[in-house]
Amino acid sequence: MKNKGVMFSMIASSVLFAAIGLALVVARQPAGASTAIFSSPADLWLNASKSPHPGAQTGPSDIARINAVFASLAAQTAHYGRFWRSDREQQVQQTKDALQLENQARETLLQTLGNRAREYASLWPLFRPLQHRFPKFSSAQQIKIDQLERQFTLENQSATTSPSFGSLVEQISATLGSNVAMEYAIRTSPLAIQLRNALNANSEQEFRAVYMVLNALSSSEISQSEYIDSRQELRALLGAQRYTDLWSSRDPRFAAMQKIADRYELTDTSLKSAYALLNDGQDNLLIATTRYQSDPEIRASRIRELYDRQRQRLLELVGSKAGDALLHAFSQPPS
Repeated sequence: MKNKGVMFSMIASSVLFAAIGLALVVARQPAGASTAIFSSPADLWLNASKSPHPGAQTGPSDIARINAVFASLAAQTAHYGRFWRSDREQQVQQTKDALQLENQARETLLQTLGNRAREYASLWPLFRPLQHRFPKFSSAQQIKIDQLERQFTLENQSATTSPSFGSLVEQISATLGSNVAMEYAIRTSPLAIQLRNALNANSEQEFRAVYMVLNALSSSEISQSEYIDSRQELRALLGAQRYTDLWSSRDPRFAAMQKIADRYELTDTSLKSAYALLNDGQDNLLIATTRYQSDPEIRASRIRELYDRQRQRLLELVGSKAGDALLHAFSQPPS
């Protein structure tokens, strides 16, 4: 089960408090906060008292209330420590319980202490998520995203196929709205990860613009004219060289072309030039197909003319054997 870097902390000195600490998954603190494990109510109060808030003078009373909240929930963790159960079974149960108990703890603490509960440093893990993966989102939004991620992981543990990231984004959109879902996807989706590694964007604006174009290109409903327009938009955004670098990093055919280049001892520059020639030529062929759609004879003649011209330029660039081999590799459907 994917851990996501979350540890379990112990809130108080008794076994009951240790158990509820495990269930509450309370190590997600703000950047710069202490990651110490609380072993007693005194530690809880010591950390809480460091966080300024109007009700600081009522601390000892609040600590008693906090301890009572944790004690009232502790009985729900009795199944922990069942070493005779499978690890997966315990992980599944702990995830379910953690989600339920975290919500219970938040609700009860807010009912008991009011908004002061949000200000105690030792309770930050419940109200202010750790790791600040999404500083654009509020704490409430981050908490909900964390819950949806854990539920998604739990639901797909036994899946025979890889779970769809899109379905998680749909759940976030349904719960928190499309804007939050979009901001989540642009940070965590497979496309965003690939783009960060391949693009080396000059700015957030450039990254967002390129991401939006590529995300649209991945749609199964995109038309041929939209596909052509999107590729031209990318070329205008990045320039010819960066466009070629980005597209080749996403094209599974480029790996086969790289092997051919190694076999014929082509330089990286020659390989990229050959790929750019073929990749740009693909757009020209698609444009001709669209433009002469109503006249099959002219369309076939134009496509043959473009293909022959492209092949001739390729052979002049890298030689006949390497050129034909590269052309063949590029002509194969992407796997």
